[in-house]
This record gives sequence, structure tokens and C-alpha cells, in this order.
Amino acid sequence: MIRPTIRQIAEALSVSQATVSKALADKPEVSEETRARVLACARDLGYIHTQYGGAPNGERRVAIFIQDRIKNENEQTFYYDVLMGFKQYATLKHFEIIILTTTSAEQEQVSYDACLTAKRISGAFVMGMKTTDPYIAQLGATSIPTVTLDFSVNNPCVGRVGVDNYTGARLAVEHLIDLGHRNIGFLNGHPFAQVSEERLAGYVAALCSRKRGFQPGFETRFVFEGDFSEQSGAAGADYFAEAGITALFCASDLMAMGAVRRFQEKGIAVPADISIVGFDNMPFTAYCTPRITTVAQDRQQLGQVACALLYSLLDNAPLKHCLLQPSLVIRESTTVVSSEVPKTKNILK
Repeated sequence: MIRPTIRQIAEALSVSQATVSKALADKPEVSEETRARVLACARDLGYIHTQYGGAPNGERRVAIFIQDRIKNENEQTFYYDVLMGFKQYATLKHFEIIILTTTSAEQEQVSYDACLTAKRISGAFVMGMKTTDPYIAQLGATSIPTVTLDFSVNNPCVGRVGVDNYTGARLAVEHLIDLGHRNIGFLNGHPFAQVSEERLAGYVAALCSRKRGFQPGFETRFVFEGDFSEQSGAAGADYFAEAGITALFCASDLMAMGAVRRFQEKGIAVPADISIVGFDNMPFTAYCTPRITTVAQDRQQLGQVACALLYSLLDNAPLKHCLLQPSLVIRESTTVVSSEVPKTKNILK
């Protein structure tokens, strides 16, 4: 089948080819009425094949939505790796990618569907948002195929990709238990992330399954809420220095790094006095001192799977969710529990 041309669209509408080109490229000098006529004709002739429009060259246009609050260099590295994985698969499927940053204030002004429809987006990949962001609630009603990173939405048009956080947390805590640790703290992320709930559930399940003998309420003493940042890792170390722990599981590598540095400042050696496990396997964990034991998730694979899942949703395939299996990378920040009294204050009697 021969693909229609811009000339055919122009002849069908009795306008110039330049006008058609400008309308398809979303140029401001073309009126909205003319643009709408051109897009409608392009779809009717088969120049644009996707449900919600598409790129001027006929490719599917997909968006990567990312919250504009991500400033930390290591957080940027995480999302960059995911994005590169997405781009690799998108190239194979001839997607045109548009990267859109957004803030909560902007989401209040323009709805999710309106934003994507105006830009002729076929589908989107959403990452880096909190559960309180307006677009998260709006995803429950969208009809635009969407894939989210690390949170679930009850909508057949929305799929989820991520790592199995529950299993990852269990791997971390069971590793510490196997080293002989009994008093194991958990430095969690903020409550506006589904991964925080999942990693907390894995932490508690690992302790309960090994019958560690914790009394009711241990979660309030041995769990500290951070925000995934290095600064909150330092705050967590201040708390846990008084909590009587010999090991600490952190819900992110950044928090683990912050905790290591603060413990060292306090004269508490890692891992001699306290063992620490992180989550993510960020590049710096292999080069810091000590090198950090961590739960690894393949960031580029997350992006590749997200794009594959979006492709499946665009073609109305039944696949909706995909959780990758994590692995434990054991390095220098964990060791067997010391037979001596830990330098952190022992509050368990």
C-alpha cells in the first residue's frame, strides 16, 4: 500500500503543501480550524495511523512524563538510565519520543488527557511522580494507553512496570539475618510512593518469617521515615544511633550513603559496628568506602520493558503489568554481627 503524501492532503483540502506541513508540525501560524481540518484529513487518508494522532512522518508519538522535582544528580542518573532503555526499544518500534516535564501546579491547570491530546500523543510513560500529584488520580479515568513506573492504577488502559520491591526488601533483610543480626532497622522513603509500602511489607515479612521474636510495636522503634535523599539518610542515622540496632536496611542507596557518612562522623564504623544495605545499585555504591551492599534493579531493562508494555497497550494486548526480579549485590558494608555490645544504644531488654 502506497503511503499518502502531503501533496494529496493539500489537494483534498484545496490548501498549499506549506500549510499542510505547518499544520502537521504544529506551527503557530496555522489557525486551529485549519490544523483540525488537516489532521482529520491526514487520518482519513491514512497519513496518521494512531488512535490519538501521531508524528508528521506517520510514526507513533509517545511521551515520557517526568515530575520536575528531580534535581539530585544521582536521581537524574536513575531516570536517565530508565529513559535510555525506553529509547532503545522505542527505536525498534519506530516511536517518536517527546519528553515532558511537569509540576503539580501545571497539572492543576491542564488535565492529563488534554495535555497529551493537544500534542497528538498516542501513549505515555509516567515516572518520578508522587501519589499526591494530580495526574496520578486522573490516570484512573484516562483512555490513553499509559505505563507507570513503580505504582499501580486500577484502569485497563494503564500498565505498570517496576522491580519486585517486596522480594527485594526480603532479600536485604534475610541477608542481614543470615549474618546473625537481630536488631535490624529500616530507613524507608516518603509515604507518597507505592514502593515505600512494598519495601516496608518485605522488611516486616522477612523478620516475621524468621521468627526474630520482635515484640508488638517494633515497627515504631526500628522504622524511620525518610524521603529517599542522602540528607534523610543522615537524619535516619541520628535516630538509629539511639535505637539499639546492629544493622540497617535503607530503601534507597542515597539514604544508605547518607547514613554511612553520618555514622562515620559519629565514630560508628561500617560494617564493624553496624551493617548497612541499600536499594537500587546506583553506580556510586561500587566505589564509595565502604562499598555498599545493595538490592539491584536493572534500570535500562525497566525502560525497555516499559516501552514494550506500552507497545502492547497501544495494540490492545492483554499484558498490563510486569515486575522485574531484583538481585542482592553483596559488598563491604555488611558483615557478621559483632559479639561485642554495639556502639548504638541498645534499647532492647
